[in-house]
Amino acid sequence: MNLNVGRGLRLTEEITAEEKSRQREEKGKCRLVLKIRVGLTEKTKNQWRRIAVDGGDCGGREIAMIEGGEGNRGREWRKKSRLREEKEIATEEKEIAAKGGEGNREIRTYSLGGVMGKASKDKRDIYYRKAKEEGWRARSAFKLLQIDEEFNIFEGVKRVVDLCAAPGSWSQVLSRKLYVPAKLSSASRDGDLPLIVAIDLQPMAPIEGVIQVQGDITNARTAEMVIRHFDGCKADLVVCDGAPDVTGLHDMDEFVQSQLILAALTIVTHVLRVGGKFIAKIFRGKDTSLLYCQLKLFFSQVTFAKPKSSRNSSIEAFAVCENYSPPPGFNERDLYHLLEKVGTPSGDDDLDCRSGWLEGPNKVYIPFLACGDLNGYDSDRSYPLPSSSEGGSYKSLDPVQPPIAPPYKTALELKKASSHGIVDIEKLSLNTEL
Repeated sequence: MNLNVGRGLRLTEEITAEEKSRQREEKGKCRLVLKIRVGLTEKTKNQWRRIAVDGGDCGGREIAMIEGGEGNRGREWRKKSRLREEKEIATEEKEIAAKGGEGNREIRTYSLGGVMGKASKDKRDIYYRKAKEEGWRARSAFKLLQIDEEFNIFEGVKRVVDLCAAPGSWSQVLSRKLYVPAKLSSASRDGDLPLIVAIDLQPMAPIEGVIQVQGDITNARTAEMVIRHFDGCKADLVVCDGAPDVTGLHDMDEFVQSQLILAALTIVTHVLRVGGKFIAKIFRGKDTSLLYCQLKLFFSQVTFAKPKSSRNSSIEAFAVCENYSPPPGFNERDLYHLLEKVGTPSGDDDLDCRSGWLEGPNKVYIPFLACGDLNGYDSDRSYPLPSSSEGGSYKSLDPVQPPIAPPYKTALELKKASSHGIVDIEKLSLNTEL
């Protein structure tokens, strides 16, 4: 008999002709359906196999005699077996999750059509769990905190712009690091409090000390609104944690992300003061050197950083640009023409902007730095759930702030309408203001 044991898969025993003949003589024709779930120890799995081979009952699991013979529980047993198994699985998985120990991995019940619970995600992603425990709206807050630990980007900052701010985790960091301490300080006045402006196409829940602007970062009017909030002054720091919906095609994702960074750079040239700082998410790839050279046109020091809270399996990194110093005589309208010259140094108009010439003798070495406590939590590792203070099992927390107007809201409305048999979907507000 061959049992192909897989992780979290439903396994079916292929019974050979010789075994079929033996089983017909002893107990009749049978078929074995064995479900092995993630989280069981190897010892338990072997016990199940041994009992199943002997034709016995594996503790009420789904091992049934299909036709006649001794030990056939009949049709009524088969009707009740699935309900009984679901109850046993739920009870056993709760015990495994609470006790931990050998074989305690994330629990997935594919055979029952279930999904991973919040407790499983809390265990697999330590920063996701810590973000909820510390009141952050997203785990990305730790990335900005770890970048600040290494580069001290908040020093002397009074005016900040947060691009692509929703759901607001980076704005929370800015508020807690800049606005709240200044507000609690007895020496500060209302006019001396730091100003934080968050920009995004999607609205987000209010954050203390953060001015929200719902707009497009590629629009010149958005830059004018920011400067207006700063009373004609410019920002000391601009941060951008925006990213497109990834496709899994790294070249495509890298290109779209680089275009988003250049869009952010457009508003940076309008609102950032000379000597200011710019932090932006990037996707590392074959054209990273081109992006580095383009940023070097405007910042004397550019470093690519990888926070500890960013997964090693991700191509994500962050460009930390310091000391904004645009070229002499620079005009904001000439930004893209200036960036194209970096990719086509020969000046030929028929060549695409590319980074091929940056290889070989012209190769550019990009400073790359891992930031955050290297002895801290590993974002790619699973950690056991802590026990509660009362001695019970860990209770998973809900997200700090769910999206108030997610972009998938319309899709959910359409799905709900179709489930209720509503045919005239045109009456739904497809263009509802989010």
